[in-house]
Formats: sequence, structure tokens, C-alpha cells
Amino acid sequence: MLVIYTAKIVSIDNNDEDDLSINIDGCVLRCFCAYTPYDIVEGEVYNVEMSLFFNDDIDMNISSKSVGVYNVSYYKHLIVGHCVNGCVCSGIKFCDEYFKSWFGMYDGKLVEIVVDRIDLVFL
Repeated sequence: MLVIYTAKIVSIDNNDEDDLSINIDGCVLRCFCAYTPYDIVEGEVYNVEMSLFFNDDIDMNISSKSVGVYNVSYYKHLIVGHCVNGCVCSGIKFCDEYFKSWFGMYDGKLVEIVVDRIDLVFL
């Protein structure tokens, strides 16, 4: 499922221009820039696609935590939200092609999932 987000660039790492912090609807995420066809500038707003990267198996569990996206370390994030039709809605709608087929039993429930990296593609 393709979701296009409007992201404001909060910061670009001085040593690695692919290391970005972005703000989407008040939620700040540290992401990896997988592709951009142009130079990006701090403080500017861009349309992006996000994809979730997992080093190992995807593990989704029922949660009792507050809805939100929490930075665990570097690029790693804990996403807590409601599972709806293959997406985890945490204020930001995170969709993955495997969520619906692998985790359909969690539809309508509050879940958490750890993502190793969020990749950005600038449109």
C-alpha cells in the first residue's frame, strides 16, 4: 500500500547526509535517506514514501503502551498503534505488505512492532 507523507526536515547529519531527522504531523523520526533526486534542505517540506526495514523476522505483539513512535536507538523505532487493515496507525500510518497477511489476527487491536530502520524515498 503506497502512502505519501509530507515531511519537514528537522536535521541532516553533518557526517552522513543520508542520516535525517524528519517531522511528520508532530512526530519526529530518525530515518535513512534511501533515494532523493534533488538536494534536500533543513527546514524545508517534502513529499516522501517510507518503507520499514527489518534485520530479522517481523515481530508484532499486543501492546499496553501509549500510542506513538519511540526512538529506541539510532534508526531503530518502537511503533505502537492500532492495527487496521494491514497498517499500524500510531498518529502516522505505517503500512507493510506483510502486515495484513502475517498479522491479520491483530486487526483492530493495539499492537507494537520494532523496526530496525525507516527508509525514505523523496518524490
